[in-house]
Amino acid sequence: MTLLTVDNLGITFGGLVALDSLSFTVPKGQITAIIGPNGAGKTTLFNIITGFYQAQTGTITLHRDAGPLVLNGKPDYWIARHAGIARTFQTSRLFPRMTALENLLVAQHNRLMKASFFSLAGLAGLAGFKKAERDAIDKARFWLEQVGLTGSANVPVGSLAYGLQRRLEIARSMCADPALLCLDEPAAGLNPKESLELVDLLALIRSRFGATQLLVEHDMSVVMGLSDKVVVLEYGRKIAEGAPQQIRHDPAVIRAYLGEPPDEDIPVDIAQDLDKC
Repeated sequence: MTLLTVDNLGITFGGLVALDSLSFTVPKGQITAIIGPNGAGKTTLFNIITGFYQAQTGTITLHRDAGPLVLNGKPDYWIARHAGIARTFQTSRLFPRMTALENLLVAQHNRLMKASFFSLAGLAGLAGFKKAERDAIDKARFWLEQVGLTGSANVPVGSLAYGLQRRLEIARSMCADPALLCLDEPAAGLNPKESLELVDLLALIRSRFGATQLLVEHDMSVVMGLSDKVVVLEYGRKIAEGAPQQIRHDPAVIRAYLGEPPDEDIPVDIAQDLDKC
């Protein structure tokens, strides 16, 4: 099944074409990676999907059991609340003075506010709100356990190592029960050991919880070791789409990264060569 359809998407900034007639699909329950050289339009695409930017042409459709939901024209907070699309960013957006547990409770703010009748039930101490609060804490502790941070529940996030903060960001997104998890360079700044642990975590989220993931990443070992499908962009256009094994030897992809067609007599492994760029 297809969860997300991107159809003929386009946006320009002044005279710069950031995305040009871009179309692809995101299969439900799988991990789809978006790759491409710097300036290819990857983060712009994420900003449009999550409502930070509005596309000038094309449509984005989320396919739900209740029927298709067109995301065009919807602001970021609406997409997060009603479409169930969660996102991480290239740089940390955690609250450094809050504890790890408190950061995961923030992700459940909308649910808690609804249960409290926008604070009235909370102030009155009604049973319904108390149960919702307990459930939120239980969910936060559950995801802390999944990312290996149970022992850091009450530790201010600003004192955690960078790699642990990246894992916490993913846990915070999962506390929102997303239909689609968008991950913007989750391996950025991680060492090789941390990158391998990240691959294991995202694979677990896919296999155990069936979470559909859309991934932008420069680390080709992460992309090729984790993705079910890869979409390659260059100057805002799609130049390739397919399984990782198909993409890693695609001449158009290699040309986009390395600037020249491969020598037919020399085998090229894009998973190795792209990391050198």
